[in-house]
Amino acid sequence: MTSPTHRRPTALVTGGSKGIGLALAREFARNGYDLLLVARKKEALKKAATEIEDASGVAVRTYAIDLAGPDAPEELFHYVHEAGIHVDALINNAGLGAHGAFAQSDRSRTNAMLGLNVVSLTSLTHLFLKPMLARGEGRIINVASVVAYFAGGPQWAAYVASKAYVLSFSRGLAAELRGTGVTVTALAPGSTATDFVADAGVGSTRVYRWLPKVSVERIARTAYRSAMKGRTTVVPGDPVLDIVDRRVAVTRPYQGHRRMTLTFPAFEQVGSIIWIVAGAGKTSMVERLLAADPTIPAGRVPQHRAVLITN
Repeated sequence: MTSPTHRRPTALVTGGSKGIGLALAREFARNGYDLLLVARKKEALKKAATEIEDASGVAVRTYAIDLAGPDAPEELFHYVHEAGIHVDALINNAGLGAHGAFAQSDRSRTNAMLGLNVVSLTSLTHLFLKPMLARGEGRIINVASVVAYFAGGPQWAAYVASKAYVLSFSRGLAAELRGTGVTVTALAPGSTATDFVADAGVGSTRVYRWLPKVSVERIARTAYRSAMKGRTTVVPGDPVLDIVDRRVAVTRPYQGHRRMTLTFPAFEQVGSIIWIVAGAGKTSMVERLLAADPTIPAGRVPQHRAVLITN
């Protein structure tokens, strides 16, 4: 048993009973973290906790709650405080998806999705950030999506917008926290074979059919390593987009322009300067993204491996 003076670090994983969340929990456990798994279903949490404890020997606690509720983040934080748990790594993975025409969508489901994907994630980050800052160390991983790079998402407008928020929020907060010992990493996975794809009804979309599949285990390993290195963004499974994304928001002179921004579709802004990243050696996720972006008219897909638009 770990002594109080030499305690193991603890990772709190929302949506930690299945899919990417469970893979992230396993990865943190493999690296010596005790866990607090949070999800809605008690039985699924119990099963995940037992499996991880047997495999890794770490301590795993569970807390069943629907984080889409307006008071849920405060309730979870209160439980953590009363239990004396020091959260060293916060993984905001819980999320909902919705696909279909917005005008015909279920408003209550859309509101729940935004409550979970945006409001709850922001509240949990705010609540757990303060103790991390007081200790001078901490890691936060916010799970976005590769669709966060789209200029927009017809038929899933609210979902794509929610993930764009996660990406933008994480980048801004990461810059704000530079030098504090607390880092924020936005994880933007592509297509994966998880229950989320079926639940959100997006399995038949071009994005999920055309993008290269990446296992949840690989996503988790990449996310953990990137968070430990303090990287702001990580796109598992594609070296080109991942390298390009590290350069986003870097200010540098380029033909009279200063700010470089990755955006889709590539030709959205007439007269923009295009920088092509060559030498990928294989089909890039960026190329597939450009092909899959539903805002690009059929037959007008640009054939570039990667594109940076400078404004």
